[in-house]
Amino acid sequence: VTGEWWSFGLFCDGRMDGDMMLQVIDKQGKLYRQERFQSPFPGLSHDFAVTREHVIFAVMPLTVDQQRIQQGGDFYRFDPDLPSAWGIMPRAGSTQDIRWFRVPNCFSGHIMNAYTEGNLVHVDATISRGNGFRFYPDIHGHPTPAQDGKPTITRLTFDLSDPQDNCRLTPVAGAVGEMPRLDERYAMSAYRWGYIKTPTGVGRIDWKHFKIDQHPVAGSTQEPVFVPRSADAPEGSGYLLCVANMTEARHAVLLVLDAEDIQAAPTAIVKLPFLLPGAFHGMFVPQADLPA
Repeated sequence: VTGEWWSFGLFCDGRMDGDMMLQVIDKQGKLYRQERFQSPFPGLSHDFAVTREHVIFAVMPLTVDQQRIQQGGDFYRFDPDLPSAWGIMPRAGSTQDIRWFRVPNCFSGHIMNAYTEGNLVHVDATISRGNGFRFYPDIHGHPTPAQDGKPTITRLTFDLSDPQDNCRLTPVAGAVGEMPRLDERYAMSAYRWGYIKTPTGVGRIDWKHFKIDQHPVAGSTQEPVFVPRSADAPEGSGYLLCVANMTEARHAVLLVLDAEDIQAAPTAIVKLPFLLPGAFHGMFVPQADLPA
């Protein structure tokens, strides 16, 4: 592990025509690498991924049109005729080396993890057939049907040895949900366990068997966070922390679940005397990793 922070910028030059930027910050917090590049179209890039060998940029057909914006229209609108674009570059290379894969009917909101296996780059993400951000209409003003915007946890496999730029999609049956997470110690590596919020609770993804187990929750769950049982615990041995809003009771709870037995009763439930607005993206940091 290098201690670096890899990042990207969208519409970094303000042209809003697909202008993007790769940024790398060293473990001392110094920006030491910054490279501009153009995506195939000016689309949403909400998340990206880094493996030990590659960087993956995901650009969705939720597009920007400056003329539309100037006329008072939406910043984003979905273009159903455009495929998503996935740019892959060697981590040791430059943005000039990006190879773009076009993948139709493949809208991604968030990425769980990614890793490289020889010539194959695997990206595990939430994928919907149509516009996953349904609060934006399409370019014709039409809403996205609910079924087309429903995200399913899916493995995308890009074969860098294939000159046809094909991508293989393998969904996990029944794994409808969002806010994907994992045991962060296995980021960028081959792994087995992942976690999501589902419409009815919290889900655990088993990538070895491509299946999901769920813990049902009577309320509305938010993003789960994995906490290892100890620094040297095996992958997936630990706890899931997840906030759920119990709307009818007008309060929230923090659920502590056994990540190895997600269907069991919670290890602990912490009652919060209020409803917690939907939050995005957190992580657990052990005390030992904090500055003295």
